[in-house]
Amino acid sequence: MTIENAPELSKDNYKNYSLEQLKVWVQDALSSEASATEIADVIVETLEEEMAYHRMLGDHAADVLRRLKGDKIAVLPNSSHPEVTRADWNDFWDGFRNE
Repeated sequence: MTIENAPELSKDNYKNYSLEQLKVWVQDALSSEASATEIADVIVETLEEEMAYHRMLGDHAADVLRRLKGDKIAVLPNSSHPEVTRADWNDFWDGFRNE
């Protein structure tokens, strides 16, 4: 058994398990007293939190890489660093291709 008493599953079985659990949660939310707006807001909020978390991890990894590479710019496009342009990002990747 794994966390929350879910059986150990193969990759495909885990995907199916996750989607089935999502279905159960959606059905539960729809059966509750929550409004459609509240349900949609929670889903959007969760997705935005996930995006922010992974953007932060990407920015952190990019910062470490930048420090290791010296003056190379290592910031993800659409990151929280507005001063970095698409041209900067392309220049960063060109540096790898030219090594």
